[in-house]
Amino acid sequence: MRVMEPNLVANNNKPHAVCIPYSAQGHINPMLKVAKLLHFRGFYITFVNTEYNHKRLLKSRGLDSVAGLPDFCFEAIPDGLPVSDHGNNDDTTQDIPSLCDSTSKNCLFPFRNLLTRSMTVLLLLHLGSRRTLQCIITTKEAYDIEVDDQ
Repeated sequence: MRVMEPNLVANNNKPHAVCIPYSAQGHINPMLKVAKLLHFRGFYITFVNTEYNHKRLLKSRGLDSVAGLPDFCFEAIPDGLPVSDHGNNDDTTQDIPSLCDSTSKNCLFPFRNLLTRSMTVLLLLHLGSRRTLQCIITTKEAYDIEVDDQ
């Protein structure tokens, strides 16, 4: 991969990376660091998280942690678990075996919809731009889903 100098890429020419960590804090925080490094190097970032973990991220880091970064977008998709399985407290870690099973069965459709919606919005906002999806970065366990050329 060619390393780009920060802020030298024109906005309409920015490459786009979609970052998808597995739904556990040990995967989310390192992926967020990778996403920020890519953003610093001139990438447009879409960071995909589950709704449950996105709420936890906002609670732990505050609203300012996701505000003010141009071309850095957070998206949340459902994990497929019933709200009761999230525990009564947002600080509760989800049951990992249930989460693994649920995400492998329930995340492909919302993720495909997210990619389709994101690409459509990007095309409408940046009509005539040359921004393209350069890569999808996942942790090895991230949903064990297949996303084809759709």
